[in-house]
Formats: sequence, structure tokens, C-alpha cells
Amino acid sequence: MTGALNMDSHKITSVTDPTADQDAATKKYVDSKVSGLGSVLNYKGVRQSSDELPLTGNAQGDVWIVATDNSEYVWTLAEGSGTIAGWEKLGPLINLTGYKTKQTAVSDPEAGLVSATAFISGISQNANGEISVIKSPVDFSTVTTAINNAKVVKSSTSMAAADTTKTITLNGALSIISINVIDSSTGEYVLCDIHRAAIVSSGNTTGHTITVGAVNHANALTIEVFYLTY
Repeated sequence: MTGALNMDSHKITSVTDPTADQDAATKKYVDSKVSGLGSVLNYKGVRQSSDELPLTGNAQGDVWIVATDNSEYVWTLAEGSGTIAGWEKLGPLINLTGYKTKQTAVSDPEAGLVSATAFISGISQNANGEISVIKSPVDFSTVTTAINNAKVVKSSTSMAAADTTKTITLNGALSIISINVIDSSTGEYVLCDIHRAAIVSSGNTTGHTITVGAVNHANALTIEVFYLTY
């Protein structure tokens, strides 16, 4: 044949197994080739320590969970026997018991958020504004109140043409949203160096300081800071 073959919904039967690249393949032949793809890794069970991992009778892809390591080990050798080097550590197991399911998140969103924040009860920042300490769980009602009461504030400060740096103190600033440095004469944005540091008092972040160092500015500048506060 040299043209298309229309079987009109009928089967082609009694086909032999393929031998050449362009031969047709039967369902049985394909099923036999893909049946082992789902069992590349064969989980065997749990051992208390890596010393208890078997060194004989293994098959490549055998996996044991080692309790003391909380990790999985896979047999990598083609041979069934060898030394402990035949076992390769895959990595630690991940405990997902503390996470809520999609069903919980949909049916009770607040409960899902409480669970997600149950591991965080207070975040401390270092002098660079980076998170340094995570303490105890956050009270969801407190978080909700804080979000509802928060507001965005704009602060504008002038920087003289002769000044090389300008330090701005923002008491009560929870988070800096954006900083714009503008040439007061041309209205154009100016390239500058900005360093932000958190003001820490009694372990709680109460504000931020911002130091602006403008590069090659001949005119006075206006520094606009947008920040989140109560």
C-alpha cells in the first residue's frame, strides 16, 4: 500500500511484535514496556539506622527509610550485593502534618491562616531591617486588627544641593514601600545610594531611618518616602 488506510472503526488483529523502528506495535507490547516505569524506586520499609541496611539481596532502586536519619536511602548498584557505599542517601523526609489541606482552606479560610501562622508569633529585625528572630505564634485576631488599622503615609524631605547625604527618621514606620529621589529643579529622578535601618526599642521595631547619598546632583533634591504605619 502507498496511501492512507481507513479501517472505518474496525481493528487490525494478529499483528506480530515490532522489530524495526517503523513497525506497528500492539497494545500488549506497549503495556509490557511501560509497566515497569512506575516502579523505578521500590520502597522496602523502615530500618532504625543505616548500619541495618542490607548488603545482599538488593535490587537497583530498592529504597529503605532510616529512622535515625529521617532519610531515604536507595540501592544504586546493578549487582544485588556490595558494601554500604551501594546505598545513596536521597534526602530527609518532609513532615506535612502541620499544613492544612485545600479543603480546609476553602471551607474555613481563617482556620487555614491561623495554622499557617502558628509557627510565627513575633518577628524581630536586625539593624539592616532583615528578619533575625522568629518567636512564638501570631494571634490571627491581632494580625487582622493590625492590617485593618494600617495606612500608607508619604513623607517629603528636602536635600540641599551642597549636601552629600541626608538622613530621615520615620518614627512608627512598619515597612518602607518605596523611596523616590527627585531633582527639585528638573523633576527628574536621581540615581542615589540608599541605606535603610530599623530603629529597635525594647525588642520591637518602632520605626526606620533612611540615609540617602545622591550621586552627581547639582540641584536641591526632594526625597519622597512612602511607608506603612498605624
